[in-house]
Amino acid sequence: FSEYLSIDGVVDLTIAGNKLTDYSIVYDEGTEDALLNLRRNLFAVGGEDLAVVKPGEAAATAKTISIKLGGVADGEYSVTVQDGNIVIAGSDIAAVKYAVNRFCEDALFCKNGYYVGEAVVDIPASLNLAGKAGYMFDSYKADGVFSSDYIRHNISDYLGISYTDTVCFSDNAVADKIYTTIKNSKPDIRSGDEVLLVNNTANYCTCDKCKGGTEAFFNTVNAVAEKFAADGITIGVTAYKETRKPTVEKMNDNVKVYVIEPEVDCAKAINDESCAFNKAFADDLKAWVAAASNVTVLDMTMAYYDYPSTFPNFGIIYPNIAFYAEIGIDNVYMTWESNAALLEFAWLRMPLIKAMLQNPTMSKEDYDTLYRTVLEDLYGKNADKIQSYIDKFTSAAAKSFTILSNPDEILPIARNDKERGAAKYDLTLAKELGQIWEDVYDRHAAPEKGFDRLFDYQYKHADYYAQLHSRVQYTYWIDGNVDKFDRTDVFNEIINSFSK
Repeated sequence: FSEYLSIDGVVDLTIAGNKLTDYSIVYDEGTEDALLNLRRNLFAVGGEDLAVVKPGEAAATAKTISIKLGGVADGEYSVTVQDGNIVIAGSDIAAVKYAVNRFCEDALFCKNGYYVGEAVVDIPASLNLAGKAGYMFDSYKADGVFSSDYIRHNISDYLGISYTDTVCFSDNAVADKIYTTIKNSKPDIRSGDEVLLVNNTANYCTCDKCKGGTEAFFNTVNAVAEKFAADGITIGVTAYKETRKPTVEKMNDNVKVYVIEPEVDCAKAINDESCAFNKAFADDLKAWVAAASNVTVLDMTMAYYDYPSTFPNFGIIYPNIAFYAEIGIDNVYMTWESNAALLEFAWLRMPLIKAMLQNPTMSKEDYDTLYRTVLEDLYGKNADKIQSYIDKFTSAAAKSFTILSNPDEILPIARNDKERGAAKYDLTLAKELGQIWEDVYDRHAAPEKGFDRLFDYQYKHADYYAQLHSRVQYTYWIDGNVDKFDRTDVFNEIINSFSK
């Protein structure tokens, strides 16, 4: 709430009515931005646009609920019961999302993290879930959580220099300065805490000792870690860009390495030897496992830059996580755009990812069975049609793409610029895929007008809107392929091709 309402401490939310459509939001002058955010998110969750009234205009039956947010530190969340209300709080929106996930799993006992139907659940007044928030899922070992509570200054910040300055990491004084700055900036640092060191700005020294390489940098990390070892403090370091390759024989035991590579081929598994880039990354991961006692991978294969569009790489979920476990990676975080609900087929992907993170040695047969179970639970009688959609798009997609690829690079729509309007494009596949959405369309849940159906419920998050939401991703794919002034003609051509 603190992010949406820009209020710390106590939030007063006044509602009136016995059902959602009867509720009103009562707001004070100067809170319009917070109002818009709250109204938008209530619409996304409940599907109804609540009325807005000023103080004094609410019905006599209006009820004010005070939500106490105190005690939630940076990077933390809590789920409690206050005066008969379930209060889910977090220091930021990522922490709130994490808290919702914990509540659903630990209090509502949702199977595999997704909706399982209506049930009566007794929520005890003593409910108290709290802790540090993970980015999306806990790792497959319960060792640490990558949270915003870490000290995340860049090396140049610790040293008090410009981001463009050159640093001689062979100078012992550098490690001393970093250690002193950490101690001064975090006086309450204690055993079990972690400090994250990042160097993606300071230039590497070219002296005879440094030679412009990263070995001196990792030696400095080791030196800082050694100073904190007796205090039980862990030093985290990102292996990213210039520092992705391990260049030291061994890191100290209290060093945790976070390996990041956003440019891997997302159409192939990390250990696919047919892809030279992925294979090099896989080899680096193996080398890091040998060089460090604790290695975490931030898997970026679904952090699609153009996330509203279709991103057909379901096939790499199983082999990637299984590979990480096989080579001895300690922690894995599947990362993506913070608007995770906009990830293509999010409801289908997330239970599969979570199950694999919890059991990375799962057999392929068990994984395939789980996949089918989740598919049928989500889409019911339309499961086969949704699978057909996924298969068609995946089969037609490019055999190589990254998270930075444009929609028209992942699956281009052939065009002939000598033509005009819809005639300019080969819409064969687009019509086939659009027909599938038309066939599974729930006419009791959305408008009848064809053009509206393609764009409707873009931000719905309830399980029964899963197919509607993913269909919107299909429209973004088309948007990414056709010229702006042709879009209306193209969509009308597709809609008019539907067999009713």
